[in-house]
Amino acid sequence: MLFVSFSCKKKQIVVGEEEPVEVKATCSITSNGRSEGIRYDFIYDEATMVNINGFNDFDTFIYEGGVLRKGINSRDKSYSVTFFYDAKKLLNKVVFDGKDGQNKPFSHATTLTYNASNRIESMKLGLPIFDDMVDTRFNYDAKGNLQTLSAYLDGQWQTILENTAFDEKSAPYKNQQIGQVLSYFMVYSVLTGGNNLSYFLNQNNVKTARMKSGNTTIALSYTYQYNEYGYPVKSEITRTVNNKITSLSEYFTYLCKK
Repeated sequence: MLFVSFSCKKKQIVVGEEEPVEVKATCSITSNGRSEGIRYDFIYDEATMVNINGFNDFDTFIYEGGVLRKGINSRDKSYSVTFFYDAKKLLNKVVFDGKDGQNKPFSHATTLTYNASNRIESMKLGLPIFDDMVDTRFNYDAKGNLQTLSAYLDGQWQTILENTAFDEKSAPYKNQQIGQVLSYFMVYSVLTGGNNLSYFLNQNNVKTARMKSGNTTIALSYTYQYNEYGYPVKSEITRTVNNKITSLSEYFTYLCKK
């Protein structure tokens, strides 16, 4: 099973027992939306994810022998994304094929390497919007949360994202390979001063963070509402740039089965 469902727990007091008994549930993310109008819906065939509605790059997955091999854009079949894996079955290369605004074909590859804990350690990002490859490095805390993301820009390594505090709850994409597949999009978003999408890789939820885009520093803070299994269903995000504060909300839904 390529997209791994993750376990979540809640406490239940059983009559006649002194200690609470944990009841396990299997949960999968079914939607992720933001107040500015962006929404992704994740469609499954039993436990296998087959579509992402609302995602611009691709919306349909193609599997071979149970392994994800390609993402297709159903609105423009000239555009596709092909996935490759290493000997540990970890995603190590993503190739984007399509046509540019002048109808000229392109093919760009993004490569990934991993640390001893099988977490992404570096990414060489190749996307149609970039003139050159962008080298990035990932560093994690002891719990497996992305702590810093660095990029080699203007001839030097720069920290472009620092997650400075986390809660103790489960992140919405925890242990799901869809987060690994979308990790390139997380890096792109940080590089362009967009949203902090490090929940694609995190175990817990970010409470405070800093992003750097060019000469601009962006301060971020988050508050959450959780479901009964401890996963966020809503986050309120405060974004501060040059003393200007803006707010947005993000929403998550899940399918949980006991």
